[in-house]
Amino acid sequence: MQIPKVLGSGSGSGDLLELLEDIRDALRHVNLLSVALGAVSLAIIVAARRFMPK
Repeated sequence: MQIPKVLGSGSGSGDLLELLEDIRDALRHVNLLSVALGAVSLAIIVAARRFMPK
């Protein structure tokens, strides 16, 4: 559900097919800054879980 948001589009909703259509539409109008910010955020989360476990 978050992939369209990471790509800089609106939020996905509905079932899997509607979500895939939202992702396809988002890929046509990719906001590279949003993708970069999402990727960096994801990397920070993964690194934090690995190096600073609870």
